[in-house]
Order: sequence, then structure tokens, then C-alpha cells
Amino acid sequence: MDPITVSIVAALAAGVTEGATRVAQQAIVDAYGVLKDALKKKFGDRSEVVKSVESLEAKPASNARKELLAEEVAAAKADQD
Repeated sequence: MDPITVSIVAALAAGVTEGATRVAQQAIVDAYGVLKDALKKKFGDRSEVVKSVESLEAKPASNARKELLAEEVAAAKADQD
């Protein structure tokens, strides 16, 4: 998996972990927000990459949605910037 997909999946997983401290959770949320905003700025709010991120947010455990995000990141060449 590319670094962008891995980062998004990890942030979603870590953000919902009960064992994470409040400070750690906020840091993850902040970093995730920066990454998502960067994707929106570069590719547009309604781009397939952003839509895939939002879809994965709705069902973070879905392997199919993780794969779709990886596919869209590769198609947009987002992992090459």
C-alpha cells in the first residue's frame, strides 16, 4: 500500500483506539485533518481520492474501501508528490 493510504488507514484506526490518550487522539485528528485538507486542495473536494477517503471514514474496517482508496491514490498519482 502507498504511504498516503497507509497514513489514512492508520489514522482512522488509531483515532478510534480506546487506549489512546486524549492528547494523542487530538494529535492524530489534527494530522489527519491536515492530510485530508492537502488532498482536497490538490485534487478538489469532489475528487475520487477525497470521495474514497470519505467512504473509508464511514467504514474504516472495510478492506474493499481501503483497496479503493489505494487504487484512487495510484490513479491520481498522489503517492508521487
